Amino acid sequence: MPSEIGYCVLPDGTGYVSSILEMKGVTPEMFDWWFTWHQLDPLRYKIWDHYVHYDVAVGKKERETLLSDRIPIHEKNWEVTHLINEDIGMGAADINIKFVSPEEFGFDMSQFKEPNVGTAICAKGFINMVHFVRRTKNGIELRSRFWLSKELNPTNNALRGLNYHALEEYTNLEKILPMLYKEYGPKSK
Repeated sequence: MPSEIGYCVLPDGTGYVSSILEMKGVTPEMFDWWFTWHQLDPLRYKIWDHYVHYDVAVGKKERETLLSDRIPIHEKNWEVTHLINEDIGMGAADINIKFVSPEEFGFDMSQFKEPNVGTAICAKGFINMVHFVRRTKNGIELRSRFWLSKELNPTNNALRGLNYHALEEYTNLEKILPMLYKEYGPKSK
């Protein structure tokens, strides 16, 4: 696309945010692991972006799902709701993010294979979200898209804040994830 970083209010009142970021030294496996690992302890969420990430929690049953050895890492977040408190550019807010499979989100899973797709993290609700990961020679390319429900009455200022927030948190993650994965990841034991 000519531009993949931006935001706007669509004609139907839905807010839209788009970004793309190269994350050197990060793999799709690390990205999947991160989305399981970080939500198990608020401190882990805070180190991602300590200026604007305040708290994260999941329910007891969801925690068991995240810790299960029987579920593939890329599926552990499906049907898990993260209860977060963060500032996405409009002040601190409690946000529930319900993660779903890419298929439930609407993707054609027959297209989900390397090199086109490394992994995808999807969520539905008042904010629909996709983090689409493709492996590159230096790491990954992360394409993020957000659609904010018109019921949230998204403004350009709010969308600009979310766009900045996403770019900031994933730039931070690029710096810390390879080290965290090496120390705490599945093969660290």
